[in-house]
Amino acid sequence: MGIDILYGQSQRDLLRTCYKEVFEAGHRYSRSIIIVPETQKFDIEYEYLKSSDIPGMMKTQVLSFSRFCRKLLDETGMNNIYKREYIDEAGSTMLVYRILKENPDKFLIYKNLSIKPMFATSLVSVIGEMKRFLLSGEMIQEASVKITDKVLSQKTYELGLLISLYDKYLEEFSLFDPSDNYIVTTKILEELILIKQGKKAYMPYDRLNWIYSSSFKITGFAGKRNFTPQEMKIINCLGALADVSLTAV
Repeated sequence: MGIDILYGQSQRDLLRTCYKEVFEAGHRYSRSIIIVPETQKFDIEYEYLKSSDIPGMMKTQVLSFSRFCRKLLDETGMNNIYKREYIDEAGSTMLVYRILKENPDKFLIYKNLSIKPMFATSLVSVIGEMKRFLLSGEMIQEASVKITDKVLSQKTYELGLLISLYDKYLEEFSLFDPSDNYIVTTKILEELILIKQGKKAYMPYDRLNWIYSSSFKITGFAGKRNFTPQEMKIINCLGALADVSLTAV
């Protein structure tokens, strides 16, 4: 249990080290999870299969952070606990456009920009970034007061208000933003930490007992991008539950 750093000068060599550790310690763990960037999942999974003497994946899975979140939500049934349907990017764009149109008096700057093509789409992208960095609408609105530039302050305030209304509308329409999967996953892992510390296990968390005896390798991110605060919270939670290795170049 804990987080180890595997440092090297080559990402390929680090990947091979991860594979080797998975092969050699396979009998020690109930499962081995390799978490990688979404864009590299197929390539790393293919390389793993080529390197393995055992046909198939058996007890090993190669997942991105988003797929790992969906895995935990599926296994615990948390994906249905809110009784909501997932909203896709097109749906999010339509919802943002509707918010701006229904609240013109609240968006002094955004209401004029909303008629521009792709403006709502770009706002959806910004909302996703804010969620990945754990910035709520309320936090952004509070920060806007501290900005001395009046135009920038108003833009920041309207962004915070938009995110708050976006979450409110999602709840009213029984919809769920996939970006919030990270938040729910963190809550699941935090509850598992309490159980590990002595709290009595209960449904549906007992379905994840395999995590305590699993190994997690987080690789492929070095030199590509930094972990988001959402991802770091998940990594820290996993480090309190199981053996975790991070690679760094």
